[in-house]
Order: sequence, then C-alpha cells, then structure tokens
Amino acid sequence: MAASDFSDYIFVKSPFTIFAVSKSFVDLGCSLRFEQVGLPILKVLNDGSFVPLEGLAKLFGGMAKKNVLDIDDEQAKLLMQKVDLKDERLK
Repeated sequence: MAASDFSDYIFVKSPFTIFAVSKSFVDLGCSLRFEQVGLPILKVLNDGSFVPLEGLAKLFGGMAKKNVLDIDDEQAKLLMQKVDLKDERLK
C-alpha cells in the first residue's frame, strides 16, 4: 500500500516510541492482545523530543516535497556509519 497521506494511519505512543499502524489493521476489530503493533517511526527522548527512525522514511519519505536531498553511494555509506555529511545544498 503506497502512502498517499497520513489519514491511512493511526499513531500509537509507547513510553519511548511512536508507531504508525495501518487503519485497515485496526478496522479488523480483532480481540487479540499485542505487546507491540505497527512500524516504529519515532524514538521519544527523555526531554520529550523525537528522533526519526528508519520506518518514518520508509512509510512517508515518498511524500516529502521540501528539504529533499539526493546523495550518491559514497555519501550513503558515510551516512550509514553515522558520519555527518557536509553539503552546501543543505544551507
């Protein structure tokens, strides 16, 4: 299912994570109990701020219209190693 907007999802918050859950899953109305459901998209820090997780980009990255930057393979490898990228286009 391609994400067209946020209305296809509900967002569930646990103490340290926010999850995106498909409304179609919730609409099943099943009575099963789950410890965790959905894709983690944000980590909640102790000060209340958020850190985006990979799931956020996977679900909603295609919707981005602003502040999008294409990177090459070498930059992607550096980013995966948690190296800050320096690029004049980011200013």
